[in-house]
Amino acid sequence: MHVENENAFTSNITKNYNWWKTEERNGYLVIREFIPSDTSSKIEFNNSITLCTQATIEFLDHVEELCDRWKGPISAAVYAPGSDFMASINVVYFLRKCREECIRKHISWHFIYDKPYGPSFERVTSPNSYVDHTLLNCSLSFKDLLSKFKEPFRKENKLHYPINVARNVARLSARTKYILVSDIELYPSINIIPMFLDLLKNERNDLIKNVKINVPHVYVLPIFEVKSGFSAPHTKAELLKMIEEENAIFFHKWICSSCQNFPGREKWIRTLPLKNTLNVLTSAKRVSSLLYWEPLYIGTNAEPLYEERLSWEGKMDKMSQVYEMCLLNYDFLILDNAFLVHAPGIKLIDPKDKQRRLPYIERNEAIYNDKILELKSRYTHNGIC
Repeated sequence: MHVENENAFTSNITKNYNWWKTEERNGYLVIREFIPSDTSSKIEFNNSITLCTQATIEFLDHVEELCDRWKGPISAAVYAPGSDFMASINVVYFLRKCREECIRKHISWHFIYDKPYGPSFERVTSPNSYVDHTLLNCSLSFKDLLSKFKEPFRKENKLHYPINVARNVARLSARTKYILVSDIELYPSINIIPMFLDLLKNERNDLIKNVKINVPHVYVLPIFEVKSGFSAPHTKAELLKMIEEENAIFFHKWICSSCQNFPGREKWIRTLPLKNTLNVLTSAKRVSSLLYWEPLYIGTNAEPLYEERLSWEGKMDKMSQVYEMCLLNYDFLILDNAFLVHAPGIKLIDPKDKQRRLPYIERNEAIYNDKILELKSRYTHNGIC
């Protein structure tokens, strides 16, 4: 693991209001731990992993599935400009009151909004000040709750989603050494936290023993997707059965197969580990032949941050970060019994969506190329990236 600074709370703080802080990131204002979990002050730095995720209001219902599977600290960044700010707070309070206790216990919420589109109040006040308690009706479905609010401000004003600002906010707000930065619709397999901590404690895997102390490394979780109408698998045994029955496939198989074509993929499919045991299957470098590989992994906040100018709509939003890790000579250790699976529904290419995204794609490509040049000038190019 690349170790530089284990203090996760490094930022340019601009204002203080009561127990929360605001900061500016790439033109956005951020309030970390605006709604903290009930156990946030009790989290032990070396004794868990924080799942770091992000979303807009429409996707917040996925946190219940995440929390049920993860059973540990979750850091959730919510992009909520304009009227979405108040609406998102009400949704969070609804989830904390009306859904699994895990949400209140484990999830800390951070809010992000554009500087011109702040809360309706003159300045940010307590989150309680934005709550309409008549909406906290536990008989409502999530869809019914959303219908109480007008069209999301972000969509109405055609604002792009600053996914990497949100990713960085979620990960920098984690209170544990180890973190997993993932998207809100990607559900983790179960028991990852205890299995991973046991793996590190016992060092029973030769690949881990052979990793030099001065070689940075992260632990990769393969990603899959399943057909609509099927439940996302909880264990590798369930996943392999679904793959055999052609009800599950590798993530983005029909959109960008090379993006998740991780080294040792066929071996991974053939390997059924012991129950509740986690090991490293193989080690890889992110070389030029894996240019489009966008692995998700357990790491720390010592890993490079994501380029915050890149939007979700423009795609390629994780590639420059992984390229920088290649320049830093990272080892990517593929875990054999942990994975992520997208909420049910196979992803296909949507021509209309592709057309809509073209301006954002062009912008992201320009930013990406500029970032790559900057990274090449900063690091000694090792020839394999």
